[in-house]
Amino acid sequence: MSRPYSAIGRRRVLLSWTGTMFEYLMPLIFQRSQENSLLDKAAREAVAIHIAYGRQRRVPWGISESAFGDLDLDKIYQYKAFGVPELGLKRGLEEEVVVAPYATLLALNLAPRETVKNLKRLAGLGLLNDYGYYEAMDFSRQPTREGERGIIVQAYLAHHQGMGFLSLTNFLQGNAIQRHFHADARVRAFEPLLHERIPILSPLHHISTRERVSLPESVSEVAHR
Repeated sequence: MSRPYSAIGRRRVLLSWTGTMFEYLMPLIFQRSQENSLLDKAAREAVAIHIAYGRQRRVPWGISESAFGDLDLDKIYQYKAFGVPELGLKRGLEEEVVVAPYATLLALNLAPRETVKNLKRLAGLGLLNDYGYYEAMDFSRQPTREGERGIIVQAYLAHHQGMGFLSLTNFLQGNAIQRHFHADARVRAFEPLLHERIPILSPLHHISTRERVSLPESVSEVAHR
């Protein structure tokens, strides 16, 4: 409700703490996205910015909090939030690039063609295995074999797998999860909050220190490239 509203190029966006796909799209598993509302625009712009950032860094898109290629003494992958610097208030986000397939699946309803294309690209990099997509690919760490660009995080996190399956369910079953959630009278009582209009005035927060990305005009434009 009080997130900063800012400008990235010609786009108007809501900023988040770490600029993760999770922060923008996880709520859409449960809540409806109202056309021409502030939240709908924020989600669509975030997807377009993530796609552009992946293109700029020459990696698949879809960055979120996830496990990454660092092991502790017990050989357990470590976990933290990764995001797009332009969208995140936290500093230092440009230092590491970790792509998580579940972050792509969260965007399925907003950019289906680009989502499928990106999932195929991730599969081509070796992330698709017998139990689905691995947790992530860490492009910030030295690969073990020559010619590789990153390290595959060979783990499956239940809550990330769950978010991916729920997003697929919404896409294939007419937003069944959203319909179930909004069937609750307590949720319907607060539905007007989802209709918050897009601000007309110029953003108050102009932050010029973030890494700049070259942005497409819209998600639909990206999806048709």
